[in-house]
Amino acid sequence: MIIKVAKFLSIVAVLLSAVEGARYLAEKPDFLVPCIVGDPNFNVCLTKNFQSFFRQWKDGIPGYNAVGSFDPLYIKRVKFTQDASRSIAINADLKEVYVAGAGQALVMESSWDPNHYVAKTLISVPKLRFNFDYKVKGHVVALNLNGHGKGYFEAENALIFWRDFYEVLRPAVEQTVGGVLLDRFKKTFVYVPATYLIKDFH
Repeated sequence: MIIKVAKFLSIVAVLLSAVEGARYLAEKPDFLVPCIVGDPNFNVCLTKNFQSFFRQWKDGIPGYNAVGSFDPLYIKRVKFTQDASRSIAINADLKEVYVAGAGQALVMESSWDPNHYVAKTLISVPKLRFNFDYKVKGHVVALNLNGHGKGYFEAENALIFWRDFYEVLRPAVEQTVGGVLLDRFKKTFVYVPATYLIKDFH
């Protein structure tokens, strides 16, 4: 079965910090351009740097296994729980979830708060494919669901027919994928010195 749901958007906020004492990326990759605070194109520059993470490091950062890959993203478990009185009510437990497609993410915009050392970015992912082991109970209108096995669904530009179904899945999907992306970014910034992204970071 294939389920098509709306384009995935996520806002990721990460804390940048100077790397001290810990293992870090010793040489700046050519694709990272240190952005200058106060430059009118600062946000554009930062957006390009974040975009490069998805393109250049989609399989992970070479020599640093703690980050893992952006594509596919591995998620140990996702749970969906819905009110049984709704016309579409799905209670699902997904395990060993692999999400493909994050490597095609588009970083729409980024910003930097120098007072709190926080970078924010808006990410759009045109299409995600989730492969998983599942257990499911619930119903879709009059169709009862009760089963387990291997499954998948795809999240992409919405077809109106699937809108109600997407509303059931969206909160857990967005929270889970957003959380995994945030974790990947945090681990990346533990390893990548902030000065590789922001020239006058202090």
